[in-house]
Amino acid sequence: MKKLLSLTLLLILLTFMGACNKQTQLDSVKNISYNNYALTWDEVEDAQEYLLSINEQEFSVSANYYPIVHEGTYNIQIIARGEGFVDSKLTSYELVIDYNQNVDIVLIIINETVNWTEVEDATHYFLVINQDIIRVETNNFNIASYLNEDYQAYVYAVFPDGSKSLNSNILTK
Repeated sequence: MKKLLSLTLLLILLTFMGACNKQTQLDSVKNISYNNYALTWDEVEDAQEYLLSINEQEFSVSANYYPIVHEGTYNIQIIARGEGFVDSKLTSYELVIDYNQNVDIVLIIINETVNWTEVEDATHYFLVINQDIIRVETNNFNIASYLNEDYQAYVYAVFPDGSKSLNSNILTK
């Protein structure tokens, strides 16, 4: 009888100790999105790093974002990790980046300024006037110094990955 009672107490103690040693699993990554050329997600409480797999290439990052600028289809998987915790369950996300290089850019001149259609996702533009290539951050440029001579002008939009749009219509004088 004493042996049975001792054995029962031992089993209860082992069960209690096993429950105390059980590690908590981190929450899964949520709200993955792509904005401003970066993949972002909500921070996971107690996570110290995230294991990020992009098209089967793995990265370990400490922040809840990762920059991606090149066109393509990305199969993404993210796991949150933290010391003393079980890794989160895997969260999957598919991202397609496709910059529209076939956009119609229309140039017009208003009061010595050439203006053109703003292009979505363009980081800057190359304005070509005769043989001059001018990097422009906005969608207009003062061309007063060119108005006294014959000129030919057109624009390329440049995207985050360095690709360019097809050129615009051509302005000539």
